Amino acid sequence: MTDLERRRPEPDRAAATGNVGLPYGPLMTLLLRPLQHAFVVVNRGFMAPLTRRGLGWLIGNPLTGHVMLLRTCGRRSGLVREAPLGYVIREGAVYCVAG
Repeated sequence: MTDLERRRPEPDRAAATGNVGLPYGPLMTLLLRPLQHAFVVVNRGFMAPLTRRGLGWLIGNPLTGHVMLLRTCGRRSGLVREAPLGYVIREGAVYCVAG
């Protein structure tokens, strides 16, 4: 056994199966997938159409930030996909939040 093999930690079984404990607690862990699904539905059905029609100013304000629409084209499929992103302007700099 080489020195590198001795230092390498064994893979965690929970990480390999995707059952990694999240730092949110049991309630948020249960609600995580439904919340993610709800955000996708709201973004596609509400945020993106409003922003696309030029009504993004109705959603955001200088205190909470504004919304911009990132539009990308798939390399293979050619499909246009849109993702609303939050941004805020502070001291002349624009900060974009994604994730």
